[in-house]
Amino acid sequence: DIENVTVDEREAYVDFVRLLRLKLPEGKTVVVSVAGNPLGWTTGWQGSYDYAALADYCDYLMVMAYDEHYYGGPAGPVSSISYVEDSIKYAVSLVPKEKIVLGLPFYGRIWSDNGGYPNGYGITSTKIAQLVRDYCGSVQLDPVSQSTRAVITVNPDDPKPVIGGQALDAGTYTIWYESEASIKAKLELVNQYDIKGTGNWALGQETGNTWNYYKLWLNNCTFTDIGDTPERDYILDAYMKKLVKGCGDGRFLPNEPLTRAQAAALIVRLLKIKPELNPAYSFDDCKGGWAQAYIETARKYHIIVGIGDNLYDPDSPVTREAFAVMINHALLYQNNSGSRIYTDVTEAANPWSYNDIEALSSYGIIDGFSDGTFRPHDTMTRAEAVALITQIPAPLIPPAEQLITSAEQLGASIV
Repeated sequence: DIENVTVDEREAYVDFVRLLRLKLPEGKTVVVSVAGNPLGWTTGWQGSYDYAALADYCDYLMVMAYDEHYYGGPAGPVSSISYVEDSIKYAVSLVPKEKIVLGLPFYGRIWSDNGGYPNGYGITSTKIAQLVRDYCGSVQLDPVSQSTRAVITVNPDDPKPVIGGQALDAGTYTIWYESEASIKAKLELVNQYDIKGTGNWALGQETGNTWNYYKLWLNNCTFTDIGDTPERDYILDAYMKKLVKGCGDGRFLPNEPLTRAQAAALIVRLLKIKPELNPAYSFDDCKGGWAQAYIETARKYHIIVGIGDNLYDPDSPVTREAFAVMINHALLYQNNSGSRIYTDVTEAANPWSYNDIEALSSYGIIDGFSDGTFRPHDTMTRAEAVALITQIPAPLIPPAEQLITSAEQLGASIV
């Protein structure tokens, strides 16, 4: 009887895990799933797991922070924000945080508003999305629980959905589940408490768009506009490496043109050079701007030059050839291929960028298009720029002291 679990049973389970650890070959990982225990119960389902003792013999504890409301019980959130957070707090009070994995639900529960079947039956996130779509359900994020509540009405003439092998009667039904918004709220707790990560019940029950944001938010990269962007993983990589910060309003603007100021900042961060103000390298049109220190640092190392009259034009878009030149002024590659790679890049038409484009291409740093063109005059987007620099192997990025410090040596031209 789980409601009357004894101390002996708690200890017996710990001993079972201890023996399992002893019997397993070295190098195997032991993960123990434990019930969420937001109130620190010592009896019942939650009390049957001795977190601290189990942690001595396992690599990770998977805290199942769900079924706050359950089959046969009253309608309510499966995994409210307070339930999840209190479960984490209890776990970290007993177990090293690096051993704690937060279990989140990819399912919900459905209740009949008249008290009949289904009384909290579990259904997958994909089934919930189908029900909401087919029956024009209303969906609302509950601000207190940070869980999502959907209400559907099955009319007498409607096709009757089947739940748990039983067709539903006509009537109104309430579904509590975790949507994108509510999952994001719980993922923020992983970062807040600095625990190992998350797991889910159950893989395959999630909706198709879940992974568009899950990995980002789990790593505290909360840009709201990159979920469907092809360069999403590169942007996450750049964010984790502190190469990008976004636009300050929760967006990254992946399809916006990369500006000359942003390009300078991106390359200085890539090179791990500390940005510093230096009047000897200032441009008249960059003073007081957000990127002034980055631009002056980039000029000092001859990564960039101006457009004449001591101007840099920081807010203008960067073309593909200009960005290639900036990148190669940092990487210092020579064009040794002796062959022309692109149909639309020639020494005559692109005298100031030709060698840099060819050099980077021969080293596999940049690439053109399937039709054999490079399109040097096209604008570089923010997403494209990030994808390019994050794919540069770390060993190929020179330390600052190796950068050429003479514009004449570099062969720099106006960029």
